[in-house]
Amino acid sequence: MWWNTVAGCFKENTKVLFDTNNEYHDYPGKFVADLNQAAINGIRAAGATTQYITVEGNAYTEAQYWTQRRGEDGLTNSQTLYNLTDPSDNLIYQVSRSLRTSLSKRYTEKRLTTG
Repeated sequence: MWWNTVAGCFKENTKVLFDTNNEYHDYPGKFVADLNQAAINGIRAAGATTQYITVEGNAYTEAQYWTQRRGEDGLTNSQTLYNLTDPSDNLIYQVSRSLRTSLSKRYTEKRLTTG
């Protein structure tokens, strides 16, 4: 319902893209996929058929864990989001790369030693 209302307001605006949520975490993977699919369905049903829709996975959607981290149901992002459908074929899968201190330090050290 919420996506239907919001998308209806912007359905003619070609400069808008829709992001279904931001960094799901600690949920069953199928639940996350179902929420994403419901958002896609609501956006398209509202008549917003040309804009891109970005979807995100579970476990903060971190790229390095896309096939490894599992939701509460034991499923990974690659297993649950694979079957999302968009009648407009305008989905973008979002992943993130955390630059936490521990990760950015390793990156900096690697860059300094490998040039």
